[in-house]
Amino acid sequence: MQARCRRSLIWVVPFLVVALAGWVGTQSAAASGFDATEAPCVQVAAFAAPAWAADMAADTAQGTEAPAMGSEAPMEKPMGASCTTNKACHDTKMWCSKPNGECKGKGTCTAKPDVCPDVVAPVCGCNGKTYNNECMAHRAGVNVKADGKCKPKKSYTKPAAAKTGT
Repeated sequence: MQARCRRSLIWVVPFLVVALAGWVGTQSAAASGFDATEAPCVQVAAFAAPAWAADMAADTAQGTEAPAMGSEAPMEKPMGASCTTNKACHDTKMWCSKPNGECKGKGTCTAKPDVCPDVVAPVCGCNGKTYNNECMAHRAGVNVKADGKCKPKKSYTKPAAAKTGT
């Protein structure tokens, strides 16, 4: 989803800049009493949407998802593929997402969040570390074991050997 937004911004932003410049030019010309019919012909470059944008629009109209940007090269594990560990996703920007409370078993390769809110709602990760919120754990590539802070592990110390008097 984020890749689709980035791709559409790549060609929408320049289009908006050109459209705004043209609109500002016509507004200032109208304010100065300039008659465009008497002006010499000026050609403005036309921006055509890239081929992938047309494909994305066609896929959206059909209800299918467009391929991810840069998907020309085959990925070993695409997003949504089945996995058991983060290494199985073969991408450092992805992690093996499992339902909260499940640390073992199968999950799906999911993109790590880029940005997380500054909300403090502690969760205990499957790695035994406490994170400020669920998003922060997912950004670190860790599944959530439980809500709340992790309980410290009890350390076992061997009792001192009893000395026998001689």
